[in-house]
Amino acid sequence: LVKLAYWRGIDRERRTLTAGNATGLGRFGRVRQFESPHSQANYVMREMGYQVARKHAVKLRRIAAALTFVVPLVLMALALVGGGWIAVAASLFAVVAVSLGLMIERWLFFAEAQHVVTLFYGAEAA
Repeated sequence: LVKLAYWRGIDRERRTLTAGNATGLGRFGRVRQFESPHSQANYVMREMGYQVARKHAVKLRRIAAALTFVVPLVLMALALVGGGWIAVAASLFAVVAVSLGLMIERWLFFAEAQHVVTLFYGAEAA
């Protein structure tokens, strides 16, 4: 429930960082680039822009929540009921599911962050 509340909170938050905020020059008016730093897409924009990750954030959140919470609960219930080797296998699969879910969630946490470096490359807001 806390994770869902966190996701709901960041979804409602506007991306308010601008080049004016980042440089401290916003009080003089709108800050914009005079010239682009590169003539084509580069590593920083591909890796720090995360447009694809933000586009698929809802799907990735569902996958992370399922792997972190739902699948392990079902597998642990199976382990309690099954006993023996079934319990061992279910427990191991639960550990793997939680690990994968947490890895997806941590990556998503970084991908949804406000990366100010994108302002240098022409983004309107970070």
